[in-house]
Amino acid sequence: MVRWTDTKVAIVLLTPLFILNFGLSIYPMAYSLYLSFHDINLFLNKFEFVGGLQYLKLFDDKSYIEATMVTIRFVIDSTVLVLFLSIAIALLLNRAFTGQSIMRVIVIMPWALSEFAAATAGRYLFNGSYGFVNAILYRLGLIEKYIDFLGSPYVVELLAFMYAWHLAPLGVFFILAGLQTIPEDLNKQAKIDGASFFTRFRVVTLPFIRYAVIMTGIIATIESARTADMIIVMTGGGPGTSSQTITFYIYKVFFRGLDLGYGAAGSWLLMVGLIIAITSYFIVISKRRRVMQY
Repeated sequence: MVRWTDTKVAIVLLTPLFILNFGLSIYPMAYSLYLSFHDINLFLNKFEFVGGLQYLKLFDDKSYIEATMVTIRFVIDSTVLVLFLSIAIALLLNRAFTGQSIMRVIVIMPWALSEFAAATAGRYLFNGSYGFVNAILYRLGLIEKYIDFLGSPYVVELLAFMYAWHLAPLGVFFILAGLQTIPEDLNKQAKIDGASFFTRFRVVTLPFIRYAVIMTGIIATIESARTADMIIVMTGGGPGTSSQTITFYIYKVFFRGLDLGYGAAGSWLLMVGLIIAITSYFIVISKRRRVMQY
């Protein structure tokens, strides 16, 4: 009779999960890396090994460089908005008031929606012909004619706002969980000492929620850098290419140009950029921890 030790049971239970993860994640990533070293064009029936040439081409590609600048702008705007909304809403929900439970359910709803649904809502809100925002402003007499918000120079900020509206609820509950750990006596003592709201937030609240804030910032950075649905649905990269991010540019290269090798190289370069950004986050965090310990 075979004896089922804890190790054997763990192996049996984890093997299907590993196979599934390999099939859905590891193998596609490895194959994508393999493709990035080849010149592949399905239109021309071409499959040729070119080494790192695809990566070198990216640095001379004006469209990719422009998309990189748009991506940086979009990621910074989105991350700042996500952090601001997450902290502000979490502080509000941490207060006792009638209907608090219902309000928490309402707050989580934008995150429960798909990104496609959030982008569709944004398109109808800011549309230049029939948008809800235009209708409200026109009814209030604040504008004389409808404004094409999605064709304005600030279209990236509108995209960032809608993406923050979609993602911020996740950060809200991270930060709200941190707020629940703050001893009430600390806030009471700070009030007695005459500390203002901002002083109490900086001295009392922030030390308890700083890791939740940092993790929210990291998630917002990663998710906003890799999003494509928001761009495709709301603006299609327009007007012109003013809202074309790296992921949208890669989408066009892959599915419209069928240049699989070049698209894969662009994806991996984006991943390297994200790894550098996230590593920088953790370096800053570790340095601050060492300084605080000393």
